[in-house]
Amino acid sequence: MKQRYKNHMLNLLRVSFYTWLISLLTFVPVTSAQNAEEPLELPLELTSFTHHIGISVKDVLESAEFYSRVFGGENVFGEKEPALRYFISFQSGDPSVDAGDVAIGKVGTAGSVGRTEPLIDHIAVAAVPHYGSAWRSALSDIGVNALPQAGIIFDNDNIPVQVAGALDESMAAGEITDMPSLFSGDPLVQSIGFDHIMLRVSDLDASAEFYKQVFGIDTESRTEDTLWYSDGTTRMGMRLTKGGEAPGVETYGVKIKRFNRDSLSSALTAIGATVHPAQPGDSDQLLRISDIDGINLVLTAE
Repeated sequence: MKQRYKNHMLNLLRVSFYTWLISLLTFVPVTSAQNAEEPLELPLELTSFTHHIGISVKDVLESAEFYSRVFGGENVFGEKEPALRYFISFQSGDPSVDAGDVAIGKVGTAGSVGRTEPLIDHIAVAAVPHYGSAWRSALSDIGVNALPQAGIIFDNDNIPVQVAGALDESMAAGEITDMPSLFSGDPLVQSIGFDHIMLRVSDLDASAEFYKQVFGIDTESRTEDTLWYSDGTTRMGMRLTKGGEAPGVETYGVKIKRFNRDSLSSALTAIGATVHPAQPGDSDQLLRISDIDGINLVLTAE
Protein backbone atom coordinates (compact mmCIF):
# COMPACT_ATOMS: atom_id res chain seq x y z
CA MET A 1 0.00 0.00 0.00
CA LYS A 2 2.76 2.41 0.96
CA GLN A 3 4.64 1.87 -2.32
CA ARG A 4 1.44 2.19 -4.37
CA TYR A 5 0.62 5.44 -2.63
CA LYS A 6 4.14 6.71 -3.12
CA ASN A 7 4.14 5.88 -6.83
CA HIS A 8 0.76 7.52 -7.26
CA MET A 9 1.80 10.67 -5.48
CA LEU A 10 5.11 10.99 -7.27
CA ASN A 11 3.35 10.63 -10.60
CA LEU A 12 0.79 13.28 -9.74
CA LEU A 13 2.94 15.69 -7.77
CA ARG A 14 5.83 17.91 -8.60
CA VAL A 15 6.71 18.95 -5.13
CA SER A 16 9.21 21.31 -3.80
CA PHE A 17 10.31 24.06 -1.54
CA TYR A 18 11.61 27.49 -2.09
CA THR A 19 14.07 28.26 0.71
CA TRP A 20 11.59 30.73 2.19
CA LEU A 21 8.43 28.65 2.18
CA ILE A 22 7.31 25.06 1.92
CA SER A 23 4.78 23.44 -0.33
CA LEU A 24 3.51 20.11 -1.46
CA LEU A 25 2.48 20.81 -5.06
CA THR A 26 -0.13 18.55 -6.56
CA PHE A 27 -0.70 18.01 -10.24
CA VAL A 28 -3.03 20.46 -11.99
CA PRO A 29 -4.47 19.44 -15.38
CA VAL A 30 -2.78 21.22 -18.24
CA THR A 31 -6.00 21.85 -20.09
CA SER A 32 -6.71 25.52 -20.76
CA ALA A 33 -3.16 26.54 -19.80
CA GLN A 34 -1.95 29.81 -21.22
CA ASN A 35 0.83 29.97 -23.77
CA ALA A 36 4.22 30.75 -22.22
CA GLU A 37 4.55 33.89 -24.33
CA GLU A 38 1.10 35.23 -23.56
CA PRO A 39 0.61 37.81 -20.81
CA LEU A 40 -1.51 36.62 -17.92
CA GLU A 41 -4.65 38.61 -17.35
CA LEU A 42 -5.89 38.89 -13.81
CA PRO A 43 -7.73 37.50 -12.03
CA LEU A 44 -6.09 34.08 -11.83
CA GLU A 45 -8.80 31.46 -11.42
CA LEU A 46 -8.55 29.28 -8.34
CA THR A 47 -9.52 25.62 -8.20
CA SER A 48 -9.20 25.24 -4.42
CA PHE A 49 -8.84 27.51 -1.40
CA THR A 50 -7.15 24.78 0.63
CA HIS A 51 -4.27 23.12 -1.17
CA HIS A 52 -2.19 22.79 2.00
CA ILE A 53 -1.33 24.60 5.21
CA GLY A 54 2.17 25.30 6.49
CA ILE A 55 2.99 25.33 10.19
CA SER A 56 6.21 26.16 12.04
CA VAL A 57 6.74 24.31 15.32
CA LYS A 58 9.33 23.85 18.05
CA ASP A 59 10.07 20.19 17.33
CA VAL A 60 9.26 18.82 13.86
CA LEU A 61 9.36 15.15 14.86
CA GLU A 62 7.13 15.63 17.92
CA SER A 63 4.61 17.60 15.87
CA ALA A 64 4.68 15.11 13.00
CA GLU A 65 4.07 12.27 15.46
CA PHE A 66 1.13 14.17 16.96
CA TYR A 67 -0.46 14.71 13.55
CA SER A 68 0.28 11.11 12.57
CA ARG A 69 -1.56 9.91 15.66
CA VAL A 70 -4.52 12.12 14.84
CA PHE A 71 -4.77 11.67 11.05
CA GLY A 72 -2.63 8.61 10.28
CA GLY A 73 1.07 7.90 9.84
CA GLU A 74 1.20 5.15 7.24
CA ASN A 75 2.07 7.25 4.19
CA VAL A 76 4.37 10.09 5.17
CA PHE A 77 6.52 12.26 2.94
CA GLY A 78 8.85 15.14 3.52
CA GLU A 79 12.25 16.66 2.96
CA LYS A 80 15.43 15.91 4.89
CA GLU A 81 17.53 18.69 3.36
CA PRO A 82 18.06 21.62 3.46
CA ALA A 83 15.65 21.61 6.43
CA LEU A 84 13.59 18.82 7.94
CA ARG A 85 9.94 18.87 6.82
CA TYR A 86 7.14 16.40 7.30
CA PHE A 87 3.91 16.25 5.25
CA ILE A 88 0.92 14.64 6.95
CA SER A 89 -2.07 14.04 4.69
CA PHE A 90 -5.68 14.71 5.68
CA GLN A 91 -6.87 11.80 3.54
CA SER A 92 -7.46 8.55 5.42
CA GLY A 93 -8.99 6.71 2.48
CA ASP A 94 -8.46 6.70 -1.29
CA PRO A 95 -5.00 8.21 -1.96
CA SER A 96 -6.13 9.37 -5.41
CA VAL A 97 -8.30 12.00 -3.71
CA ASP A 98 -6.49 15.30 -3.20
CA ALA A 99 -7.45 16.09 0.39
CA GLY A 100 -4.61 18.45 1.28
CA ASP A 101 -2.03 18.18 4.01
CA VAL A 102 -0.20 19.95 6.79
CA ALA A 103 3.44 20.79 6.04
CA ILE A 104 5.48 20.87 9.25
CA GLY A 105 8.75 22.75 9.63
CA LYS A 106 10.80 24.20 12.47
CA VAL A 107 9.98 27.67 13.72
CA GLY A 108 12.59 30.23 12.74
CA THR A 109 13.30 28.58 9.38
CA ALA A 110 11.73 28.82 5.93
CA GLY A 111 8.34 30.53 6.26
CA SER A 112 8.91 31.66 9.83
CA VAL A 113 12.35 33.27 9.61
CA GLY A 114 12.72 35.70 12.50
CA ARG A 115 9.88 34.14 14.49
CA THR A 116 10.34 32.34 17.79
CA GLU A 117 6.85 31.03 18.55
CA PRO A 118 4.91 28.36 16.64
CA LEU A 119 2.42 29.57 14.07
CA ILE A 120 0.60 28.82 10.83
CA ASP A 121 3.16 30.42 8.55
CA HIS A 122 1.29 30.35 5.23
CA ILE A 123 -1.70 29.06 3.34
CA ALA A 124 -1.60 27.50 -0.11
CA VAL A 125 -4.29 27.64 -2.76
CA ALA A 126 -4.47 25.91 -6.14
CA ALA A 127 -5.01 27.70 -9.44
CA VAL A 128 -5.57 26.77 -13.06
CA PRO A 129 -2.37 26.06 -15.02
CA HIS A 130 -0.34 29.21 -15.62
CA TYR A 131 3.21 30.47 -16.07
CA GLY A 132 4.87 31.84 -12.97
CA SER A 133 6.81 34.51 -14.84
CA ALA A 134 3.63 35.91 -16.40
CA TRP A 135 1.85 35.67 -13.05
CA ARG A 136 4.49 37.75 -11.30
CA SER A 137 4.49 40.29 -14.13
CA ALA A 138 0.74 40.74 -13.84
CA LEU A 139 1.01 41.14 -10.07
CA SER A 140 3.82 43.67 -10.42
CA ASP A 141 1.60 45.77 -12.66
CA ILE A 142 -0.88 46.21 -9.80
CA GLY A 143 1.74 46.58 -7.06
CA VAL A 144 1.39 43.16 -5.43
CA ASN A 145 4.52 41.76 -3.79
CA ALA A 146 5.70 38.29 -4.81
CA LEU A 147 8.81 36.21 -4.31
CA PRO A 148 10.95 35.58 -7.43
CA GLN A 149 9.79 31.96 -7.61
CA ALA A 150 7.60 29.40 -5.86
CA GLY A 151 4.25 31.09 -6.47
CA ILE A 152 4.39 32.96 -3.18
CA ILE A 153 2.61 36.29 -2.97
CA PHE A 154 1.74 38.58 -0.08
CA ASP A 155 -1.77 39.87 0.31
CA ASN A 156 -2.75 43.36 1.46
CA ASP A 157 -2.03 42.36 5.08
CA ASN A 158 1.31 40.76 4.09
CA ILE A 159 -0.05 37.26 4.71
CA PRO A 160 1.93 34.75 2.59
CA VAL A 161 -0.24 32.91 0.06
CA GLN A 162 1.34 30.19 -2.04
CA VAL A 163 -0.28 29.42 -5.38
CA ALA A 164 0.07 25.96 -6.91
CA GLY A 165 -0.31 25.47 -10.65
CA ALA A 166 2.72 27.10 -12.31
CA LEU A 167 3.89 25.16 -15.39
CA ASP A 168 7.32 26.69 -15.86
CA GLU A 169 8.89 26.52 -12.41
CA SER A 170 10.10 24.03 -9.89
CA MET A 171 9.58 24.88 -6.25
CA ALA A 172 12.12 22.34 -4.98
CA ALA A 173 15.10 23.17 -2.85
CA GLY A 174 15.60 19.52 -1.96
CA GLU A 175 14.37 16.04 -2.72
CA ILE A 176 10.92 14.99 -1.61
CA THR A 177 11.02 11.47 -0.27
CA ASP A 178 9.08 9.09 1.94
CA MET A 179 9.92 9.66 5.57
CA PRO A 180 10.19 7.28 8.52
CA SER A 181 6.76 6.56 9.94
CA LEU A 182 6.38 7.98 13.43
CA PHE A 183 3.19 6.12 14.30
CA SER A 184 1.82 2.87 12.93
CA GLY A 185 -1.40 2.46 14.90
CA ASP A 186 -4.95 3.45 14.05
CA PRO A 187 -5.48 7.23 13.82
CA LEU A 188 -7.82 8.93 16.24
CA VAL A 189 -10.02 10.19 13.40
CA GLN A 190 -10.93 9.17 9.87
CA SER A 191 -10.19 12.36 7.98
CA ILE A 192 -11.79 13.38 4.70
CA GLY A 193 -9.96 16.60 3.84
CA PHE A 194 -9.87 20.31 4.46
CA ASP A 195 -13.03 22.08 5.60
CA HIS A 196 -11.85 25.69 5.85
CA ILE A 197 -9.14 28.19 6.66
CA MET A 198 -9.62 31.41 8.61
CA LEU A 199 -7.53 34.56 8.24
CA ARG A 200 -7.27 37.55 10.57
CA VAL A 201 -7.37 40.75 8.50
CA SER A 202 -7.11 44.44 9.30
CA ASP A 203 -9.78 45.64 6.85
CA LEU A 204 -12.51 43.41 5.43
CA ASP A 205 -13.22 45.72 2.50
CA ALA A 206 -9.56 45.95 1.53
CA SER A 207 -9.09 42.18 1.78
CA ALA A 208 -12.23 41.49 -0.24
CA GLU A 209 -11.01 43.90 -2.92
CA PHE A 210 -7.55 42.28 -3.01
CA TYR A 211 -8.81 38.72 -3.37
CA LYS A 212 -11.39 39.83 -5.94
CA GLN A 213 -8.76 41.60 -8.05
CA VAL A 214 -6.13 38.87 -7.83
CA PHE A 215 -8.26 35.71 -7.81
CA GLY A 216 -11.69 36.87 -8.95
CA ILE A 217 -13.54 35.40 -5.98
CA ASP A 218 -16.75 36.82 -4.50
CA THR A 219 -17.92 36.60 -0.92
CA GLU A 220 -20.55 34.00 -0.13
CA SER A 221 -21.65 35.61 3.14
CA ARG A 222 -20.69 38.54 5.30
CA THR A 223 -21.36 40.01 8.73
CA GLU A 224 -20.02 43.14 10.36
CA ASP A 225 -16.71 41.51 11.29
CA THR A 226 -16.49 38.30 9.22
CA LEU A 227 -16.78 37.19 5.62
CA TRP A 228 -16.70 33.80 3.93
CA TYR A 229 -15.82 32.43 0.50
CA SER A 230 -16.60 28.97 -0.87
CA ASP A 231 -15.10 26.98 -3.74
CA GLY A 232 -17.90 24.41 -3.56
CA THR A 233 -15.90 21.99 -1.42
CA THR A 234 -13.94 24.06 1.07
CA ARG A 235 -14.25 27.55 2.51
CA MET A 236 -12.02 30.49 3.30
CA GLY A 237 -13.02 32.92 6.02
CA MET A 238 -11.73 36.29 7.15
CA ARG A 239 -12.38 38.07 10.41
CA LEU A 240 -11.37 41.50 11.61
CA THR A 241 -8.46 41.75 14.00
CA LYS A 242 -9.27 43.00 17.47
CA GLY A 243 -7.52 43.93 20.68
CA GLY A 244 -4.12 44.58 19.16
CA GLU A 245 -4.00 41.34 17.14
CA ALA A 246 -1.77 41.18 14.10
CA PRO A 247 -3.10 39.91 10.76
CA GLY A 248 -2.26 36.29 10.00
CA VAL A 249 -3.71 32.82 9.69
CA GLU A 250 -6.07 32.18 12.60
CA THR A 251 -6.97 28.52 12.24
CA TYR A 252 -7.96 25.78 9.82
CA GLY A 253 -10.58 23.06 9.81
CA VAL A 254 -10.49 19.41 8.76
CA LYS A 255 -13.51 17.32 7.83
CA ILE A 256 -13.64 13.95 9.57
CA LYS A 257 -16.11 11.11 9.87
CA ARG A 258 -18.66 11.29 12.67
CA PHE A 259 -17.25 10.89 16.16
CA ASN A 260 -18.09 10.63 19.84
CA ARG A 261 -17.20 14.00 21.31
CA ASP A 262 -16.31 12.79 24.80
CA SER A 263 -14.20 9.87 23.60
CA LEU A 264 -12.31 11.91 21.01
CA SER A 265 -11.75 14.75 23.47
CA SER A 266 -10.21 12.35 25.97
CA ALA A 267 -8.01 10.72 23.33
CA LEU A 268 -6.76 14.06 22.01
CA THR A 269 -6.02 15.31 25.53
CA ALA A 270 -4.03 12.14 26.20
CA ILE A 271 -1.59 12.94 23.35
CA GLY A 272 -1.10 16.57 24.37
CA ALA A 273 -3.84 18.49 22.59
CA THR A 274 -5.93 21.14 24.31
CA VAL A 275 -9.67 20.77 23.78
CA HIS A 276 -11.53 24.08 23.91
CA PRO A 277 -15.11 24.63 25.11
CA ALA A 278 -17.80 24.68 22.46
CA GLN A 279 -18.87 28.09 21.22
CA PRO A 280 -22.49 29.17 20.80
CA GLY A 281 -23.91 27.46 17.73
CA ASP A 282 -21.36 24.62 17.67
CA SER A 283 -22.82 21.18 17.10
CA ASP A 284 -21.66 18.04 18.93
CA GLN A 285 -19.82 17.17 15.69
CA LEU A 286 -17.48 20.18 15.89
CA LEU A 287 -14.42 20.11 18.11
CA ARG A 288 -12.08 23.06 18.59
CA ILE A 289 -8.56 22.11 19.68
CA SER A 290 -4.99 23.35 19.85
CA ASP A 291 -2.16 21.02 18.91
CA ILE A 292 0.90 20.41 21.09
CA ASP A 293 2.39 23.73 19.91
CA GLY A 294 -0.76 25.74 20.54
CA ILE A 295 -1.77 25.94 16.86
CA ASN A 296 -5.55 26.06 16.52
CA LEU A 297 -7.58 23.72 14.36
CA VAL A 298 -11.17 22.57 14.11
CA LEU A 299 -12.38 19.02 13.57
CA THR A 300 -15.85 18.84 12.08
CA ALA A 301 -18.22 16.17 10.80
CA GLU A 302 -21.65 16.40 9.25
